[in-house]
Amino acid sequence: LLLGFAPARVLLANDTIVNAIQSSIVAVTRAWRPMLVLAILHSVVLLLAPLTLVVSAIITAPWLACVNYQAYADLFNSHKGTE
Repeated sequence: LLLGFAPARVLLANDTIVNAIQSSIVAVTRAWRPMLVLAILHSVVLLLAPLTLVVSAIITAPWLACVNYQAYADLFNSHKGTE
């Protein structure tokens, strides 16, 4: 999960790979409690996928994608509203 936001930083913010990795690690470690909840959700879905014939992953994948995007937006766009 530490590197989860690095591809988005490269694509959306035009960061270099090294800067994207560094900013992803810093953002996740600063918001470690919400990221821990997100990691637990991802782990539960991955653990349930083989048991439910991948139905749990198919059902929750769009929701988790939206949650990940919202987490990215909150972590990296929080300074824009304070200006």
